[in-house]
Amino acid sequence: MADDKKPAMLFGKPVKEKEAVKEVVTETPAEKPTITMSMEDLQALIAKEVAAAQVKPQAPAQRTVSPEETTMKNLLTDDIPELRDFKSKERIYVLVDGSKPEAREIKSRHKPGSPLQYWNRETNTTHALFFSMTQASFLKEKHIGDSKVDHIFMKDGMLKTYPEDVKLQKFLTIHPDNIANGGGLFKEYNPNEEAENNLDDIDAKFEAEKLAREISFIKQDAVARLLCKGYKETWQPAELKLALFVEAGKQPREFMKLANDPRLEVKGIAKTAAHRGFIEYRNYRFYNDQGEIFCDVAKNQDEWDAIADYFLSGIGKGYYEYLRNAID
Repeated sequence: MADDKKPAMLFGKPVKEKEAVKEVVTETPAEKPTITMSMEDLQALIAKEVAAAQVKPQAPAQRTVSPEETTMKNLLTDDIPELRDFKSKERIYVLVDGSKPEAREIKSRHKPGSPLQYWNRETNTTHALFFSMTQASFLKEKHIGDSKVDHIFMKDGMLKTYPEDVKLQKFLTIHPDNIANGGGLFKEYNPNEEAENNLDDIDAKFEAEKLAREISFIKQDAVARLLCKGYKETWQPAELKLALFVEAGKQPREFMKLANDPRLEVKGIAKTAAHRGFIEYRNYRFYNDQGEIFCDVAKNQDEWDAIADYFLSGIGKGYYEYLRNAID
């Protein structure tokens, strides 16, 4: 008996003759490529990363807030005509008389015996002023609760303020003692105005000194008698001219006013007569050498203007001729 052919077996199971046996293929993963870099490239990359790390991010732009938008310090609720177009800037205030005391207080509130009031030209009303950083009004009647007064001082005759000092600048703008409001204590310093005044003074001095050289000796003597406090009749011509030129430089406008006065010679005669004792002036009256009153002077009138007018009148002309001959 022929040997029976046994079926092929796979994993314990018979496999059909015509069934293909699939070959299981295992793939080997490919190796990753190796990256190489030169030392120069590596150093350049490191430097780039370090530089990027050092760059600081820019802060977002912030809106500039005007002083008016800040706290109560610059809050003002008053509708004051003079302040409607007010612009804050650096401002300097100085005393009108040019003095420079170590400290000078500017009044900052109204009180009995020391008034400080603002007159509103539109409403024709008067208000008591009170400067306080804790109040939103300069007008005392509008204050709410307790009011703390803030004092204002000038040091060495000057007060310098800055654009952020809006409330202080506004208060000084309407202050009754400001020369711009008719006061006589302080003013805002104006460099251009100061320069113009200085130029005017220089021009006046030049004109006065020039005029002092051109007028006659008689007029020089007359002006010197009226203007030079230390005038002496014993002065020689050179001494008189020197003293006159000095005064022309010190008081150029007064000098030119006298030198151009058509009554100058008459005033000079009157001054000489007074100096020599022919006439005397006291208590707003002129007396002759007999002690008799011959000319009255008004309290708001210059005495030499008054006597010149008298001598040039019909009443005083004869007496003037007498004095003129007496002092020659």
